[in-house]
Amino acid sequence: MKVKAVIFDLDGTLLDSLEDLSCFANEVLEQNGFAPLGLEQFKSIAGYGTKELFQKATDVNEDALLEKLARQYLYLYHTRPQRYSKLYEGIEQLLQDLHKLSIQKAILSNKPDGLTKKCVEDFVGGGRFDRVCGHMEGFAKKPNGESTRWLLSRLGVGPAEALFVGDTQTDMQTAAAAGIDAVGVSWGFRDEATLRSGGAKHIIHHPKELLGLL
Repeated sequence: MKVKAVIFDLDGTLLDSLEDLSCFANEVLEQNGFAPLGLEQFKSIAGYGTKELFQKATDVNEDALLEKLARQYLYLYHTRPQRYSKLYEGIEQLLQDLHKLSIQKAILSNKPDGLTKKCVEDFVGGGRFDRVCGHMEGFAKKPNGESTRWLLSRLGVGPAEALFVGDTQTDMQTAAAAGIDAVGVSWGFRDEATLRSGGAKHIIHHPKELLGLL
């Protein structure tokens, strides 16, 4: 069946944001008496959500403290310029090509919805996507497939008519939960072996390779 829509993860898939993420998170960690982490450590714990990021960074399970760390982090993300974030090489051309092919485009992130929309507007242009969704109250985070199924309904396509493109095992599991073929990207936060173990049906090493799956 012809692919009519592509759902993308944001960070690590479209947007190379790891350095800004680590800078903001380390500032919050140090302010609260925790040791900072290196970029490679953040690569392994990003992608689950904000509170989950700090739980993995600190091994703390106290909800009130994790909420505090998350609030401080999101405040920095909203108020500080993102000095290092940029689209990955080839993403701009891919988006143009998908537009020419009249394929719908959506974004689904575990970042809060408002911050997701801000990052897309700042670095990609929100009007270029049919839907942009971060984590919203009332929806479980990825890898739960609920928000993906909701997105498909808004796009008016079935699971067999869509691809889910992401860089973490969370994205691959999300696709499986929604009945969508999962495409893992090797340039993001996880390695190819992790993506395959997460259920990736395809692995691509450059954005232009996605066109060959359509």
